[in-house]
Amino acid sequence: MNTSNNLKELSKLERLFSGCKRIAIVGVGNRLRGDDGVGSLVVEELSKYDLGDGVLALDCGLTPENYIGPLLRFKPECVIFVDATEMGEKPGTVKVLDMSNVRGLPISTHKVPLTLLAKFLRGNLNGVRLALIGIQPSLNKLDFKPGLSLEVKKSVDLVVKTLVKALFKSRKTPPPQQA
Repeated sequence: MNTSNNLKELSKLERLFSGCKRIAIVGVGNRLRGDDGVGSLVVEELSKYDLGDGVLALDCGLTPENYIGPLLRFKPECVIFVDATEMGEKPGTVKVLDMSNVRGLPISTHKVPLTLLAKFLRGNLNGVRLALIGIQPSLNKLDFKPGLSLEVKKSVDLVVKTLVKALFKSRKTPPPQQA
């Protein structure tokens, strides 16, 4: 994991959030499979902050499609998925990817691939911005054991801090302290 490269990637969030009043953070993953639970853990950590009415943070586990109703009712201008993503990088590497550039097969560790969910949201939320914060898992830490590898845990902390800062900068208010 290269912290300076991860920070450079995460700096894209400020541009992504610019002008958005309603932002949804969608954590995806299986906490019982080590690093695969990274998206859910990011949302859990975000829940320790008072993010305000303009932010919806959802821990969707393995079934993000079950949260389409709450997402559509919230009417976000920006949706950020957070998930363990195999990118062929070192464990803990973070990438912020525009969902229109993410290609995926119609198979996934999730019941519905995020690419199909993104396509559905794009068709039902006019002008929505969709991105994925992908965190490279340690391939040795995807077995059925809870807990994150050290590299991925460091990335979770960095992602959470950067998300909180970017969320509040986009709304021109100071970031809150943890609740």
